[in-house]
Amino acid sequence: MTEEEYEADFLRQMIAFQPWLAQGNEQERQEQIAIQAVLKRHCGGRFGENVYIASNARVFTQSLDLGDRTIVAGGAILRGVIETGADCSINSYAHLAGKITIGIGVRIAGHAAIYGFNHGTARTDIMIKDQPITMSGISIGDGTWIGTHAVILDGVEVGAHCVIAAGAVVTKSCPGYSIVVGNPGRAISRKSDTASTLPGSAPDFSTPASLNMIGRGKKTFQSEKI
Repeated sequence: MTEEEYEADFLRQMIAFQPWLAQGNEQERQEQIAIQAVLKRHCGGRFGENVYIASNARVFTQSLDLGDRTIVAGGAILRGVIETGADCSINSYAHLAGKITIGIGVRIAGHAAIYGFNHGTARTDIMIKDQPITMSGISIGDGTWIGTHAVILDGVEVGAHCVIAAGAVVTKSCPGYSIVVGNPGRAISRKSDTASTLPGSAPDFSTPASLNMIGRGKKTFQSEKI
């Protein structure tokens, strides 16, 4: 590889793994037109304004709906039925699979794993590989931050403005303004002087809480204790 070839590849990968650098780049804008056209044909893609999907992200969805200014970085893997609101980021080597609905302004760190499906295990007379796949789906509320190597499993509903700590394994739903830590994940309150100014006020953790979930169309539900 020549110096010129390496530099061209370096500059390309620099943007793929740091998509915020693509702003105002005409070459990247034209590439996005081509990438999104292919994903519309093959992956059920629907895209808002100024969406960025790295060419080396691996997208194999049945349906993909990304809100305005959402970015998918290099190395991320997306499979299944995935929807995000505006201003979300799915960073390098995050893996999203199954049925996943994500609100506005959600940050998903590299190497996070979000699996909105499961293998059937009810029968013991046949192997797991021969049992039906189940898919309850995952919901993630507005403004939530999911840390590196966090795992969220099928059936979980994460409230708005939560922090899922690095390495947490989330197996049960949590109310808004939670910090979820550990394995298995446990929720603790995140108090904030400005909580009342954001969509959905901070909950009372002594009782089940209504969760203000998705900015595109709010829904409420009762959370389980963790």
